[in-house]
Amino acid sequence: MLDALARQRRYIISVDELHDVFGESRAQLRVGLHRQTMAGAITRLFPGIYANPQAVVKRLISRGDVVPYLRQAAELYVSLESALHVHRPASAAKPRALTVMTTGRSLLCDLEGLGAVEFVHTKRIPDRWADQLAESRYEGLALASYQLAIDDMLRTGRPLETCDYRRRRHIGVPVGRAPAPWAGRKEA
Repeated sequence: MLDALARQRRYIISVDELHDVFGESRAQLRVGLHRQTMAGAITRLFPGIYANPQAVVKRLISRGDVVPYLRQAAELYVSLESALHVHRPASAAKPRALTVMTTGRSLLCDLEGLGAVEFVHTKRIPDRWADQLAESRYEGLALASYQLAIDDMLRTGRPLETCDYRRRRHIGVPVGRAPAPWAGRKEA
């Protein structure tokens, strides 16, 4: 099974994907994958998601490669501290996790050996933010523009100390002052 996936260059595999391909029950697949993990043949990244080191890949695997497996049906984009760090690396502290805005539920995932991914739920429909995404991508995922990342910071009530104070004038926040704790919590 793993050899067949390795020949297809499938580095990341999920229980759901294996269920669709092989038709075995998810419980049987989990038992088999657990045994393979204990034997060192594969690496568990997150419950139900595994890395197949037998697959030959041409580049390093990033957290962005795993995100579609964690949120298969959700619309998402990189935002908040991660987007601010990409747009203004000198003015934003390096985030501890890849922060992703999603239409799915909020979740913090610690991926073995890759780092953390933080999903933050947004009630906004994709039509309201799709035209505000940057043209570039980050770790293979859509990236929020600088202004959209600032707006998301305000909506989620996160502190703006991580962004460039000179740019904060453009959003109506006085330089050197944090927004009120209730600012931006109407819709996340």
